[in-house]
Amino acid sequence: MIIEFTHSELGQEVQTFAGYYVPVEEHVVLYNDREVIYILGHACIEASCCGSSSWSYIQVLGFLVRKYTRR
Repeated sequence: MIIEFTHSELGQEVQTFAGYYVPVEEHVVLYNDREVIYILGHACIEASCCGSSSWSYIQVLGFLVRKYTRR
């Protein structure tokens, strides 16, 4: 299934119910002769019944099928 990808605003906090996450970097890496797009970021849980925590994450979005710019 092909899904149109919308780029995240890098460096901008995204508020969630229990905290926030911040996408920091977007990259493409070659894997088995195909390009994989992924995002590196930080997340933080501030208000949860189980406590608080923070961590770094990688979000693998999938294979890049084609590149284009929406006008």
